[in-house]
Amino acid sequence: MQELQDKLIGFVIPAKDEAPTLRELYNGIAFQCENLKVRFEVIFVDDGSKDNTWDVMQALADEFPHTVRSVKLRNNVGKARALATGFQFSRSDITFTMDADLQDDPVEIPRFLVKLHQG
Repeated sequence: MQELQDKLIGFVIPAKDEAPTLRELYNGIAFQCENLKVRFEVIFVDDGSKDNTWDVMQALADEFPHTVRSVKLRNNVGKARALATGFQFSRSDITFTMDADLQDDPVEIPRFLVKLHQG
């Protein structure tokens, strides 16, 4: 997996009213990537949230400026367009998408990267 350590792994995460789960999701991604010694970025996209999702995203971006960026969409445009927006902001070599509601468990990241490495 050495060749993956030279790549930037990106996670694009659209969210609408998901404030309570964002920090846990980020911490899980960071834990897995740091254990694997891979560089990573997380792009959170606020898809027109009515709760404090944007505030949480901004707090994470302020706390982890080298790994988190956040994008705010004025209105709810749907998951597909929110993902497309996130892809536009990503600088990664390899990009994954994850749901903000913890439906996608960061524990699976090593398995995905191993499969990617195997081809």
